[in-house]
Amino acid sequence: MSAHSKDVGRQWIARVTGDKAGTVWGTHEYTADSRVATAAVHTGVVAAGETALLLILITPGRQSYKGTQRNEVASNDYNAYGTSYQLLRIGPVPQR
Repeated sequence: MSAHSKDVGRQWIARVTGDKAGTVWGTHEYTADSRVATAAVHTGVVAAGETALLLILITPGRQSYKGTQRNEVASNDYNAYGTSYQLLRIGPVPQR
């Protein structure tokens, strides 16, 4: 995902399948270039291999991001970045 400062405040609903592979920077609030599927596992809104509907909220960038180890995913520290995002689980994917 790549968002820009003009996107701050925007929200998207996305179908996301959790994946432990991928690079993420931050904890709870991730740089906009962090992989969403990996950030979702790291923050705990989905498990690896699980698919769910998530709300992606674009937020202002931060001066720094702190990496942590969570849910078998290691996120990285990063300095200032222009745009961030947060994730919230809405629910399971509706059955057809």
